[in-house]
Amino acid sequence: MLPTPMKPLRLGELELGVLEFLWANGAANAKMVHADMRDTRQNGLNTIQSTLERLYRKGILERTKVAHSFLYSCRCSRTEILTQKISDLAQELSQGETQALLAAFVEFTARLDASSIMQLEALVAARKQVIQRDTL
Repeated sequence: MLPTPMKPLRLGELELGVLEFLWANGAANAKMVHADMRDTRQNGLNTIQSTLERLYRKGILERTKVAHSFLYSCRCSRTEILTQKISDLAQELSQGETQALLAAFVEFTARLDASSIMQLEALVAARKQVIQRDTL
């Protein structure tokens, strides 16, 4: 779970690439991440190490010392990162106006296919059950 940020969560392209690797492969050290990414990116090992350290300082990764290096793993899921990014953008653009945010969300759902709308309805229904249970 992400720590509650004081400022919006900003992630660069390389940070997202590193997260993608860790979500797909699990815990890894800098050499493992670099070996996977060197064919698609021209980043050196030091750049990957710095990126992992930056994600660790942001509270997104955790690490354990293994021999002479750190083994990094994600503290949060893709969904948690996406939720935080959407929350940051919604706050920035709606400035707390719930009606504008909900209207934009409804307009967005108009672009979804029927299957996605059914999935959304199921997720909303499940969330409503959790809220009702927690208020009892």
